[in-house]
Amino acid sequence: MRKERGHHEWLMHLMVGIGYALAYTALSPLSDAHWNLHTGLQLSFLLLVPYRYWPALLVGEVVPNTVAMLRCIDAFGVEAVAWRCVPPILTIMPALWWCRERLKLFPTRKLVDIKVLMLCVMLASLVRTLYSYTFLLLVHTPAFKAHPIMALGYFIGNTIAVLGVVPMVLMVRLDIQNYGARALARKCIMAPLTADLMVVALPSMLLLTVCILRGGNDMQHIARIAMFLPVAWLTIKHGWRAAVAGGMLAIIATCLLTVSRPDPQLIETQAFIAFTIICLMATGARISAQLLREAKQKQRDANALATARRSLEAHEQRRKQLSTKLEHLALRLHVTNQSLAHTLRSGLFGVDAERYAKHVLEAPEEVYALAESLHPVAWRERGLPAALSQTIGRALDEASIEYRCVITGRGYIRMSQDTLNTVYRSACEAVVCVTSRLTCSSVSLTLRAGETRGHRWLVLVVDGHQNTSRMATAVIRKAEREYIAAKLGAGSLTVSELTELARLFGGQLHHRQRGPQERITILLHDTWPATKEVEHKPEPLQLWVS
Repeated sequence: MRKERGHHEWLMHLMVGIGYALAYTALSPLSDAHWNLHTGLQLSFLLLVPYRYWPALLVGEVVPNTVAMLRCIDAFGVEAVAWRCVPPILTIMPALWWCRERLKLFPTRKLVDIKVLMLCVMLASLVRTLYSYTFLLLVHTPAFKAHPIMALGYFIGNTIAVLGVVPMVLMVRLDIQNYGARALARKCIMAPLTADLMVVALPSMLLLTVCILRGGNDMQHIARIAMFLPVAWLTIKHGWRAAVAGGMLAIIATCLLTVSRPDPQLIETQAFIAFTIICLMATGARISAQLLREAKQKQRDANALATARRSLEAHEQRRKQLSTKLEHLALRLHVTNQSLAHTLRSGLFGVDAERYAKHVLEAPEEVYALAESLHPVAWRERGLPAALSQTIGRALDEASIEYRCVITGRGYIRMSQDTLNTVYRSACEAVVCVTSRLTCSSVSLTLRAGETRGHRWLVLVVDGHQNTSRMATAVIRKAEREYIAAKLGAGSLTVSELTELARLFGGQLHHRQRGPQERITILLHDTWPATKEVEHKPEPLQLWVS
């Protein structure tokens, strides 16, 4: 077992070394002083690879680096070549170890401290600059002389290369850990950021690239600076991921068209590019933190609404159970009281017997009426249309109020139960609201259900028609009118309270009084599938979170 484990470990070292050597060699034609991709490659491997594979990285760089430099002994001299044969990755390993271990570059497996990352970029760029400029100082040829501006060019070139490579590598690594490779590919294809990159940012960069190729010196300078305007727009809209992806594209478009030479204007442009990228990444991290906090707040609000909806559903279920039990009790009372009434009539005579028997027989009816107000039998047995047409219609008919119920569409059949519960309760409350005026002589209820783009909705319209000519009848039946709310099990909610009930289901309420007509319109959205409660991990502002 130990031999197999050791063999596997050596094989992994070999694969890491060969892979790094191949990547190092492949980037050699593109890497130069003003865009040192080797530095970005070195930092990427050192940040992602465990410490035990660092010797493999060192060996993997020794071979291509030494082979390339031995060919240049005649051009640079023995001292310069001997210095340059030292693997550059060796010089930045201490700085990377310090950032990873002491400064906690990765507080957790899914977090990156952006402040430490920027410090790591600066340290690595500075070390590589000292390494490269020392090499230039050791070159002793009559036609060459090192200038301090070359050191500045090296520093800017290293910084730009690292900013264009390392953040993207870390972003991909964190996303693969979170989602997996396949899920990440699908997520990238469907992401709004990808659409904005392809539709807005990439065409803008291509246009600016044409300006760099065809324009004069001033036009080229302006185009290089303007290359980051679409990146800034993306960053403001999408956060740090847009800064990373857009910044990488902008760096590639700019540096591929740049000739490596110690030109102060070119170094000034690249310094502006590096500074802009750092600012955009820091701004993007702050924007991402703000967007995540807003998303968490929205999720908390959604969870609170879901909890309120579940409470309503549980309350409705308890009412249904209590109504069923009261119906059974009413049935038993009816059987028992029938026998008791017969006994009273046999044992007593005259008015007292009839009065007592009447009270005994009315008790089951009152219990049944209470059960009906809690949860109508028509609703349980024949569904929502029966409850809206029969239960509400019976209560209004007893109060001498005309009633008309119209249900269009069959979309309500696929609605969730808590939505249907709310529709019935809202209808009862709206009917009680419009019949609170004595002049209300008729009520019409219209229910329409449908589906739009996969979202199910219901519209409930309750119209109360007022007629002063029937005022006398309303006064006579005032007692029955006062019992409408009790018969329907309504809580006599106000319009504002009914509006809050509609908002629990993402809906709205519109109340209008126009002449003799009062209308309450309620829009409800179906809650199926139910909102899932997702807990997001908090994102402190100093952390750059995937």
